Amino acid sequence: MAARQLFAIDGLWCGNCARGLENRLRAQPGIEQVAVHFLTASALVQWDPALSSRQAIASVVRAAGYSMIERPQPAAILQRLQDTGRNLGMRLAIAVFFGMWAMAGSIALYSGSVQGQAAWWLAAATGIVALPVVFGAGSDILRMAVRSLRLRTPGIDLVISLGVLGSCLLSAWNLWRGSSHVYFDTATMLVTLLLLGRVIEVMVRRRALDAIVALQAADNETALRLDEGGATHAVPVAQVQRGERVLLRAGAVAAVDGVVEQGGSRLDVAILNGESQPQVVREGDRVSAGAVNLDSALVVVSDREPGDRDIDRMGGRIALELVARQPTADTQTRIAEWLGRWIPALAALTAVVVALVLGIERGLLHGLAVLVAACPCALAVATPLAHLQAAIRASRIGLRIVDPGSLPALAQARTAIFDKTGTLTLGRPQVEQVLAADGWTTPQVLAAAANAEAGIEHPLAQAIRSAATRQGQAEVDPLGNAVRGERGVQGQWQGHVIGVSAAPQAPPAAEGNIAWSWLQVRCDDQPMGWLALADQLDPAAAGVVARLQREGVTVQLASGDAEAPVQAIANRTGIDATAARGGMTPAQKADLVREGPHPLLFVGDGINDAPAMAAADCGISVARAHPATQATAAVGILQGGLEGVLDARALARWSQRMVRRNLGAALGYNAVIVPLAMLGWLTPLGAAVAMTASSLTQIALVLLARPPQAHMALTAEGLSSHSVAGQA
Repeated sequence: MAARQLFAIDGLWCGNCARGLENRLRAQPGIEQVAVHFLTASALVQWDPALSSRQAIASVVRAAGYSMIERPQPAAILQRLQDTGRNLGMRLAIAVFFGMWAMAGSIALYSGSVQGQAAWWLAAATGIVALPVVFGAGSDILRMAVRSLRLRTPGIDLVISLGVLGSCLLSAWNLWRGSSHVYFDTATMLVTLLLLGRVIEVMVRRRALDAIVALQAADNETALRLDEGGATHAVPVAQVQRGERVLLRAGAVAAVDGVVEQGGSRLDVAILNGESQPQVVREGDRVSAGAVNLDSALVVVSDREPGDRDIDRMGGRIALELVARQPTADTQTRIAEWLGRWIPALAALTAVVVALVLGIERGLLHGLAVLVAACPCALAVATPLAHLQAAIRASRIGLRIVDPGSLPALAQARTAIFDKTGTLTLGRPQVEQVLAADGWTTPQVLAAAANAEAGIEHPLAQAIRSAATRQGQAEVDPLGNAVRGERGVQGQWQGHVIGVSAAPQAPPAAEGNIAWSWLQVRCDDQPMGWLALADQLDPAAAGVVARLQREGVTVQLASGDAEAPVQAIANRTGIDATAARGGMTPAQKADLVREGPHPLLFVGDGINDAPAMAAADCGISVARAHPATQATAAVGILQGGLEGVLDARALARWSQRMVRRNLGAALGYNAVIVPLAMLGWLTPLGAAVAMTASSLTQIALVLLARPPQAHMALTAEGLSSHSVAGQA
């Protein structure tokens, strides 16, 4: 039987290196499947134990220049990434500081204001101040260039390293000959521009890891452990072992997975599986960490080891989905890889040919000019800046872009899958209908139910009390007297014992929507009446679905709720009944996402949606989403309703236009400048100026570009005429 495990890879810096390591692992005997994910610095490997082992895999990783961690701890990886970010920031500061001095000296030399021996000494000083930039701030770039050769995946690091070293070596040779013609400023400029792009990359990687760390922190940090005498002790969740008894108080969030030993209550499990109705539990029933205890205290016997709870497994599922959906190389990366293979060869060929005709010195100058001119700094900086500009614009219109790498999928999506409860709906039910049994009136039924639910914070209880207040039933006790009885919640009203519980079916006289949830109200254990409750649809839901469908996107609905309310919401939003599925587990949602067609979006709000979001090409969390879900999503809606989906899609399209324009400009620049450098019409100095001008021009174009505006109005009937989606 094949073994399968997720490993952390320490020292993984770039997407090119991730693909190189993936190819090297795939070539090893016994490796059946492998996916290396750059953003989370992890590798998912499946192997035949008879032909390979963890030790063999680790040796391959070490030989490639990395270290493998068998049991990745996302928090530890995140800490290392934060340390890397600080290190990069320091390197960038060093590059900028010393690079400015190198540039100042070079400007004085280029202007001709310094002549003779003074010029030579100034040139030497320029080289000295460039050393901290090249071999200090740029040391990792040089190391990654060597590693890319070892992995046979040359990229930006190799091209820039060759340009840096070539500039320094030619400058040192000129100094040795007594000449003041040096190009140290070119070397410092190349290092600085690449470091700037790398700092932005680390910011993106940190957001990707936040998803798993946030999910691990979604549960309570402590649990109330019961000793043999019945006393409680607050202890960290990690210290609760299987078989130990834990007290789960009313209103508290379950910290362990286990079986109810004593008591009975209702649990709000919507955040775990999307089920809108409270789950009734009694002795012998299971409780999962993350569920909210609504009514009465429970004694739970833990039946899972720390780290093996359902919520922990969901966190592991997210990590696996993130790696499993490793994206293919984007256009920028493919261009950089192509340049990494051919530009050094072209520079070497130029140097050899010119050296044979015009001498070694001219050959070296021509070859260096080609290297410097073709250095893809614009690719390294302009595209991340386009993503950064999109993220800044997103923050101004109530969005958060966590993973810019998902923007192409968002712009070109073919499928969009929506969760129901809390996503298409607001997650705030309200009373739709009150039916009274013989001998009672509807106001009496509502008032009795409101008193029975007083003091309980579940959304259904809040909806009942809110309806009673609107109808003038001011006698509701705000402190509450609810207790747990055999038939659900019980309370007092006018001397009667009132019970409220889920009705097994709608009452015979009921008229209304099949999606309504019915509660039965009993007075002194006799039928008193029924309440129908329904979640409220997001006002923008139907309009968003209609717009996506008009744009050719297939819209589906996947929910953990029952089939009837799912079909009702699908009908109200215009989603085809065959594309709406109820009763789905988190794993089933993730499986549905993988089925495609892709590119695919998933829009959700609960922890139960997190694995599907991680598996999707682009996951979007709504404003009312759980914090762990917001961290998992590639794009988060921070304010407003579902119209944010269209705002994000329009912004993604704008970002892609900027990226395509940058890539086109970079290729056009290379097509013009490289032949000039090969023919000797461009010196290394001119090449450095041209390369810098190209990078600065692209940066300016990105910063001056005007992103699209946000939606001003969106209703169930559709979009207003000034919709941003129409402009995209």
